[in-house]
Amino acid sequence: MLGPQRISDHEPRFQLRILEDSDAEDLYSVVDANREHLARWLPWAARQTLEDTLNFIRSTRRQLANNDGFQTAIVEDGRIIGMVGARHDDPRGAGPGRPRIHGLAAEPR
Repeated sequence: MLGPQRISDHEPRFQLRILEDSDAEDLYSVVDANREHLARWLPWAARQTLEDTLNFIRSTRRQLANNDGFQTAIVEDGRIIGMVGARHDDPRGAGPGRPRIHGLAAEPR
């Protein structure tokens, strides 16, 4: 399994990196703090648990290993504040399609 990897160091305070199991509590906290707002567009957010978050993190590792896209944590000063990712989406189910980019972020501090 891949270890933590920085994808960008463009701005030192902000980084993108692959999620680790140890990120589950921090990522869950972002979802929990923004649950009402997120649930308007992301139905899973209304019922997301810490266990669901850990399972999601593990699924992102499989997605990366299968070359089916990626999910990264947006980290500010060492704290997860959101996520951004992309995956191949073929609405016909015929194989790799166009990339679909999506994100999730905490309220500004």
